[in-house]
Amino acid sequence: MKLVLILNIIVISILLNGCGNSMHHLGDPQYMPKNWLSLSENSWQFKELPEANKIELQDLKIKFAQAKQGQYYSFYQNYSPELLSEFDRVMDNLNQAYLELQYSNKAIAANLTPNMNGLAETRSQNDASIGVVNNENERMYIDDWRRLMLLDKPSSLTPYPITGN
Repeated sequence: MKLVLILNIIVISILLNGCGNSMHHLGDPQYMPKNWLSLSENSWQFKELPEANKIELQDLKIKFAQAKQGQYYSFYQNYSPELLSEFDRVMDNLNQAYLELQYSNKAIAANLTPNMNGLAETRSQNDASIGVVNNENERMYIDDWRRLMLLDKPSSLTPYPITGN
């Protein structure tokens, strides 16, 4: 019995949360790393980059490590303007490569209908129809409450008219 309950909980949590597939996040600016240099090579953002961009980032990390051991850094306690310029260029390239991932085959295949929520409605149409239904339900609840409390019409228990028409 406990095993069945545990398996049901696991299956339901997987269905509700998904399997951790990051393909639908490809190219989403919300998931773009703020600092590519501190990003782990095991992260999905790094793994999904084109190979040329991965190499470019690794080379930049090596240059920063070498520059930190160099004379310019030891004297000025900062990196050279050339290295900082290269850093800006590489960061722009990485950001652009990441944003272009939303048009990759993997991202398109992961979510063929990105704006649809169900078979017939987009997310905004679905939200609007839910708003209409909730509004109607609230108004019907008030009517139902009035009927329950017998406040919707006068009592019909007496055979004599109470008010005249």
